[in-house]
Amino acid sequence: MAEGGASMISSTNQENEPHQYVGVSAGSVSCELNDVEFDDVHLSLAGINLMLNNGFKESEDLFRKYSHYSPLMSAGASFVTFMHALMTFEDENIDLAVHELKVTEKLCHRHNSFIKSVKSKLRRKHPKHGPPRPPTTPPTTPTTDPHLLSTEDRLQRNVIIGDCYMYQAVLTFTKQDLTSYVKGGWNLRKAWKIYEKVYHEITDLIEGRTRDKAAPSSKHLTPGSDPRTRSPSTTSELSDLTLARLLGGVSFGYGLFHLSISMVPPSLLKVIHLLGFEGDREVGLDSLVLAARSEDMKAPLATLALLWYHTVVRPFFALDGSNVEAGISEARNIIQRKMKDFPASSLFLFFQGRIFRLQGNIDSALVHYNSAVSNSLDQREIQLVCLYEIGWCEMLRMNWSSAATAFQKLKEESRWSQSYYAYLTAVMHGANGDLDAAITLLRDVPKMVKRKTNNLEAFCTHKAESVLKLSDDVTVDHMTLLAIEVIYLWRTMYACSRPTLITMIKYCDCLQDPSLSSLCSLLRGAIYYYLGDTELAIMGFDGAMNSAADKHIDQQVAAFACYELGVLLIQQPHTLQKGKHFLQRAKDHYHDYDFQNRLQVRIHNALQQLKDMGK
Repeated sequence: MAEGGASMISSTNQENEPHQYVGVSAGSVSCELNDVEFDDVHLSLAGINLMLNNGFKESEDLFRKYSHYSPLMSAGASFVTFMHALMTFEDENIDLAVHELKVTEKLCHRHNSFIKSVKSKLRRKHPKHGPPRPPTTPPTTPTTDPHLLSTEDRLQRNVIIGDCYMYQAVLTFTKQDLTSYVKGGWNLRKAWKIYEKVYHEITDLIEGRTRDKAAPSSKHLTPGSDPRTRSPSTTSELSDLTLARLLGGVSFGYGLFHLSISMVPPSLLKVIHLLGFEGDREVGLDSLVLAARSEDMKAPLATLALLWYHTVVRPFFALDGSNVEAGISEARNIIQRKMKDFPASSLFLFFQGRIFRLQGNIDSALVHYNSAVSNSLDQREIQLVCLYEIGWCEMLRMNWSSAATAFQKLKEESRWSQSYYAYLTAVMHGANGDLDAAITLLRDVPKMVKRKTNNLEAFCTHKAESVLKLSDDVTVDHMTLLAIEVIYLWRTMYACSRPTLITMIKYCDCLQDPSLSSLCSLLRGAIYYYLGDTELAIMGFDGAMNSAADKHIDQQVAAFACYELGVLLIQQPHTLQKGKHFLQRAKDHYHDYDFQNRLQVRIHNALQQLKDMGK
């Protein structure tokens, strides 16, 4: 089950070493420790490979056995806990993960003067001029200070500390309140400062190594050259492989940071810049590719990050405009390269399912999601993620009954946003004809809201309350329209078959309720777009804008219709300027509607693409 991890560990077992790794396989991890000195670089990578090859428990056991001896193994142990928390969103798992990340951070801080320096710079500014202050204690050397860290260990610890800050920030943000945002933002700032400094230090070392190799030897120094001006023998103690691995390690956090910051809502960009963050998407992607090809422990994690970006983030935020298949080739190439290392990985099966769903091949997507569930019988978190995808696949086929079953199970077993799962289940029941069950569930939606500031839960509450006001007059067609609305808002209509899209049009056409006219027009425009009828699509979006012009409750419909109209018109040279006008209007004219940040990111990306192309 975890052949990649087993082979990695066995490759480190050498006859003359004082330690041995015995019997590591998919089903069992058994290590005999004869000495605390061991190859934590290879062992940590083996642990991550075990986790990705469905050996979550084995990976956790391996990391925990060595976590007290090595910062790298401690980082692996805390990362496994972090993954548990991130997939469940359960408070006790989040608290445990934060605690373990702090334990790892504390272990790395020992004898680490670099981090003390970074903390000092964060707390106060040093004067730009004037002589440096003399050290309060004399400098130490390896002979006088037995705790002096090697360059490799120092850089490695700094990267781990940066990772700990970043993971803590991610977990803190899940609470979605003002205090959490402030605390998380401060952790992000600390992570960024470390990543930035270490990244540039390592790249400088690599460039110095390259210059040294190209420079003439000391026997043939040119006039005026002075060997004392060269950097000390920092690079000489690090092999090329070690430098490459360290660069891969810091590139994971550095790249993930750049990629994430490049996609924040435009309303937050000023705050991001004030905090001193940068966000360059291409730099982020290049860094993750470098990390994925390295020998660092986080190489497989960088691979997963790239797959997530290409199969989830790119289509959801419309980073490639209307081309939802833009990331498919990259994702497929990644999986083909890694399949030998992770042949039965439930996570890789999940991403294969995502690729098929992007292509509209729902049957193949379901096969891979179900296989992922079968391969992760002891990994509840992965099962729930796949069950969510299965529910969506059934919804995209308008198989409301099967979708309701999946979402009902998620509502019962997942602790993340039960109001969202309750709303989806209610809508599926209503579209399937069981209006009583739908109304009962919709009454529960507001009661299940954990955070009123959460955009998703706010949307579900607004929709549930609007239906409950009309509970006596709600029809199956009305509930079906709400199901189609969810498909549209999550930008998954591209995966629906042509017959399914035609069926959706019929539901939009048969509804006569004036309060739903603008929503019907918006959805009709989207459906006709995916059917390839641009003229009818434009008529639908234009109609949605006009019918929602004076209705504050339809601000969301008008904003999305304005955006869609702009995206359509910029595709033709003769309507380019008109399209830019609609995009700018969608950005500036509408406010305080559901999923505003989500749409603002899409608008920002569309305008930025035009700017990059000089249009």
